[in-house]
Amino acid sequence: MAYSKSKGLLAVATSYSNGGYSYTKIDGYIQYAGMSSTPNQMQDLDSYVNTKGHLKRTVLEHDRTKIDFNTKPMNYSDMHAFIHILKLGMKQPKCIVKERKIRVRYYDEWSDDYEYMFCYIPDVEFQYNFTGLGFPQYLATRFAFIEY
Repeated sequence: MAYSKSKGLLAVATSYSNGGYSYTKIDGYIQYAGMSSTPNQMQDLDSYVNTKGHLKRTVLEHDRTKIDFNTKPMNYSDMHAFIHILKLGMKQPKCIVKERKIRVRYYDEWSDDYEYMFCYIPDVEFQYNFTGLGFPQYLATRFAFIEY
């Protein structure tokens, strides 16, 4: 299908109806310099090196994708709008708030198409830059989406 500017690189499922998800694009919150996508990471089960030094692999059918990015530096309202999208995503079918499990649509270079994954968001460390405006200003904040 190819990349579509209207779909962007990354979107979170924020609603579900009639058997399908609707997505909210989050590209506007992302600082593209340094964003990385590692799609379709192979998983091995009990791989080993034999006595002749040859690697013997058992590659599992399910692969995993990991997407890392930093947000742009944001003010209080922009950061909480972004967090609101993520929290809304955690409330969709098959998603879990406690696990920070969400459904994501992302552009996959290997297939030159859009793929979907259920992923979790590991712990996030927020860093502040107070400017005396009465509300926190956020420095770039690292997020990761890691597929189940």
